[in-house]
Amino acid sequence: METGVTQVETGVIQMETGVTHVETGVKEIADAFSDTIFLSTVYCHMTSNTISPNARNLPSLEVETHEASTKTYRVWM
Repeated sequence: METGVTQVETGVIQMETGVTHVETGVKEIADAFSDTIFLSTVYCHMTSNTISPNARNLPSLEVETHEASTKTYRVWM
């Protein structure tokens, strides 16, 4: 029982770290591109830790983290 609780706590810590990395990545990407470049919508699934671009081009970068409550981060270019 104790082992199971520890694994759950570790998973939560990893998810919190992942969210921080996504927020940092969004800022770095926004800083790297000029306002003339259009980026596709990007969905970051925390479960699989993969990023897949959406087909639509938008003048912003969106990152969705799928947790208990979904959060969307939008950076206008």
